[in-house]
Amino acid sequence: MEMNDFINVIGLLAMVITWFIVSPLNKSIEGLQKAVDNLSKSLEERRKEMTALGERVAAGETAIETNTNRLTHLEEEFHSFCNNCKCRKD
Repeated sequence: MEMNDFINVIGLLAMVITWFIVSPLNKSIEGLQKAVDNLSKSLEERRKEMTALGERVAAGETAIETNTNRLTHLEEEFHSFCNNCKCRKD
């Protein structure tokens, strides 16, 4: 076999390897990249949702604390009023 034939066979093998192995791998890698990109976008959306929910929970906790303090104050006033009431029978 001459050198040119050997080079042609090597070139043909390289094309076959590229066609049957490298090309499908590249397509698979592109598909995986798209999947990773979609997951990244989804993760970012979920992070934003979690941040918003965390802010809502914090606001709710603040409102609960404020209302609890109001109720405590009203309860104290009510007991003070009842203790000083003239209609109370001791």
